[in-house]
Amino acid sequence: MTLDITAETLRLALRDPFRIARSDHGTDARRVTTVVVELRDDRWPGVVGIGEGYPDRFYGETPETM
Repeated sequence: MTLDITAETLRLALRDPFRIARSDHGTDARRVTTVVVELRDDRWPGVVGIGEGYPDRFYGETPETM
């Protein structure tokens, strides 16, 4: 069994600013960083698992720690 995982960090522009109460005031509210992950298992050729996550600075997460 061989598992293959790939991850890509994307910095996406938002149409409208995104703000919540605990947001850092110095951050760019018009962009968001997200990590997209793709997982493949050689036992099931052609089947791909895809996931996405947001590194939350409030919890000390970064794209690298995800």
